[in-house]
Amino acid sequence: MKSYWKNYGVLCVLILPVLFFILNQSSQLQNIEFIVLVFVLYTLMSSIIFILLKRSLKSVKKQSFLHYSIGYSFVKILVSIAVVLAYKFFADAYNKNIILPFIIVYIGFTIFETIFMTRLATYNPR
Repeated sequence: MKSYWKNYGVLCVLILPVLFFILNQSSQLQNIEFIVLVFVLYTLMSSIIFILLKRSLKSVKKQSFLHYSIGYSFVKILVSIAVVLAYKFFADAYNKNIILPFIIVYIGFTIFETIFMTRLATYNPR
């Protein structure tokens, strides 16, 4: 589906400037690597689940779409918690200013994934 990549482009155009503005305003540009890493991680996860869900539409087992969706939501929450804990562990400092950019990326990708999962769920490949 071409709309996946089009919507991903819109997501990038909307989120990345906002992130750079927030990081610049809060003098947190040294944390740009962390935010870029999170953005790339969510991009990979989102692309993988898109491919899996698209394949599941052609599957004989109709429940596979639902299983992938629920499993992905659980994995995404666990990965998000792990990323925040890893940042706290490796950064050697408590920095609450990194939470807002992280939440913006998380919510942005959650909205994006909800849109494409809803479109895929209503898509009939046959």
